[in-house]
Amino acid sequence: MARLRPAAAAGVTGAVVTVALAQVGVADNPSVTSFNSPDCNPYTTLVGNPLGASSSHCKTSSNGSYFHNVQDVSEFWCADFTKWVWKQAGVTASLGTLTPAAASFYTWGTQQGEHISFGGTPQAGDAVILYPPGTKAPNGSYADHVGIITAVHSDGTVNIVNGDFLGPANIAVRYAANAHLTAWASRVEGSKGEEWALVNPAP
Repeated sequence: MARLRPAAAAGVTGAVVTVALAQVGVADNPSVTSFNSPDCNPYTTLVGNPLGASSSHCKTSSNGSYFHNVQDVSEFWCADFTKWVWKQAGVTASLGTLTPAAASFYTWGTQQGEHISFGGTPQAGDAVILYPPGTKAPNGSYADHVGIITAVHSDGTVNIVNGDFLGPANIAVRYAANAHLTAWASRVEGSKGEEWALVNPAP
């Protein structure tokens, strides 16, 4: 069995992992199998619904001690999910920089003094941002997706939790284990050559 990187166990990064894993299975309500349908989720509401997304056709969601009877709204929500997890884990710096855009995590990281390039050495708690093939460098203008690294293994693979992730029965918070980041990134977006960059929540 692969060993986890020990640095993940304490502080903010450990809390990010705990909160993210506890969300796995939280899904769009009502269930949908296409991003062309209402993408009703609780996390956009929980981060303040900054774009005023609609609750039309959406229901309410709960997840144990984390939230109860939240009015879902329809919005692409991978970034809202990641922001909410970081906030619950104790990240406080410049959270207003993080928007429903996945690329806002790049902007946040650079504001915190991080030097962000494609690739790198993942750590548990990191946000992993996916960029379209051909993107010359990470940027704050556009990215395809953002997820959370929850473990790093000695063989270089990682475990990842993603919000707004399409599965066979619903769009949900999903878990991927023992993923090679480059192959995983291209598979997620369905195009070879997807680039990835890392942002640490506690630089």
